[in-house]
Amino acid sequence: MIEARSFSCLAVGSIFICLAIAILVIRAWHLRHRHPQRSWVPAKADALIMMSIVVSLLFVVVPVLAIPTPSRLLLGVAQGGCATSAMMMAAYPFALLDRREAEGALFLGACALAALAAFVIFVYC
Repeated sequence: MIEARSFSCLAVGSIFICLAIAILVIRAWHLRHRHPQRSWVPAKADALIMMSIVVSLLFVVVPVLAIPTPSRLLLGVAQGGCATSAMMMAAYPFALLDRREAEGALFLGACALAALAAFVIFVYC
């Protein structure tokens, strides 16, 4: 039986995965219709969304479903995974605003902000 706390982590992780997949599909569809002759190649900003999916799957959904009675450590890891996914998705619009591929200062700043916020949420939750 899945406890209420682990169920909430599972629900939040699943919502993040669905939202991230929807963002990628909409972005690919939009770019495909803007440039029909070119194929869609994920940008650096799209890596944030893809990593959000991976983190949610590996650290939230799979462990909570695989272990019937999760320990306190596992729930902490699941909460940290949720926080990390949330911060990566929050940094995504800022990474999209980065038009300078050579410098990438805004992209690196968004990634650093996401990592710092996820770490703070993970430590204090």
